[in-house]
Amino acid sequence: MQKPKNAKLRRFISLAEFKEESNNFCLYFIRGSFGGEVYRTFSHFKRFKRNHPELEKSLTRMVSFASQENRSLPYTHLFKAYKIMSKYVRYNDPDVIDSEGLLDEYFLCR
Repeated sequence: MQKPKNAKLRRFISLAEFKEESNNFCLYFIRGSFGGEVYRTFSHFKRFKRNHPELEKSLTRMVSFASQENRSLPYTHLFKAYKIMSKYVRYNDPDVIDSEGLLDEYFLCR
């Protein structure tokens, strides 16, 4: 059986670019929000969490706190998590390929 191929997602050049274009990536780390709970069920998130449990726990704590207290998000930590999580997205994961059959390179940020 052939191993599923990793999807080549958007590579952000800098933290500033990530902050500007990352949109909804933070939802993976917000407990109690509908979007966050849905995102946390995705296969790529489960792979990330299984392989980086401490990072997932600390980011979930930081992002949930920031969103509840209306504070700045921990973008440096989110950028690190994005770079790691993007390696866990497979071409055969649901919704990675759009309705036109093209790779959604911003998949983690939507």
